[in-house]
Amino acid sequence: MPNAMIVYNPISGRFQKEKLVDRVGKRLNELGWEAEVFASKNPQHITSLAEKASEEEYTAFFVAGGDGSIGLAAKGLIHSKTALGVLPAGTSNVWSREFDLAGLTWQHLNALEIAAEKQISGHVQAVDVGMLNGQAFMLWAGVGLDAEVVRQMESNRDDVRQFSILKYAQTVLKNIQSWEGIDLEIKIDDQKIEGRYIFAVVSNIRKYAGGLSEISPAACLDDGLMDLWLFDGNSPADSFRSLVLLLSNRHKNSKNVKRLPFSSLDIVSDSPLYF
Repeated sequence: MPNAMIVYNPISGRFQKEKLVDRVGKRLNELGWEAEVFASKNPQHITSLAEKASEEEYTAFFVAGGDGSIGLAAKGLIHSKTALGVLPAGTSNVWSREFDLAGLTWQHLNALEIAAEKQISGHVQAVDVGMLNGQAFMLWAGVGLDAEVVRQMESNRDDVRQFSILKYAQTVLKNIQSWEGIDLEIKIDDQKIEGRYIFAVVSNIRKYAGGLSEISPAACLDDGLMDLWLFDGNSPADSFRSLVLLLSNRHKNSKNVKRLPFSSLDIVSDSPLYF
């Protein structure tokens, strides 16, 4: 009998998820699976539970939460036989949207059950996972303006959960008025690059900025490569230009933006780097 561990992050997103996740467990039982449900105590607990599922060779490890919870689960499942299942219940569900899995809304309170059913009826696919200073990521990572915006948003989690898009826009507009870029030294595979950039983004998937932009339309999850996007600039005007290019999906043809596929990357700066 296939078995699954289901873990939910009780503080991600806008919903009280305990009952909704219990319904997923019961639905999997009805479909011939043995399912156990756990609430995570902290971010590290998600990773430790994923490691436990991997060691005990569970068929699947489902995480109910947002993109942050997915990354924490992935870290504990790398190179294992246990498949990662996603129940989109966070503030941001960009990874799930890549696979057309609808997120939890007040109009669709059965979204988690539907997502689980779709995944157990599909096939298991290996995907690329990035490692950034020991932290696993499956979507993207970056430094510069966007990373600074996210750092500031993280300082007030309650506001972010309730007003994510509005808060993101407000924080971007506040920072863009004074952002002049950062100097970066980059070693990418066998190349060395130096320059001043508004931001630099490593992407493993197509969507970015909460799904508002399609940064890497040709992204492939299992090709052994990720894309480094470099947005040149050294002034608030350049920051605004970069934002417009990104959100209008015109960055791909801009002379001020570079795309560099890679398998290994080092970034060094004299400025503090948040990611």
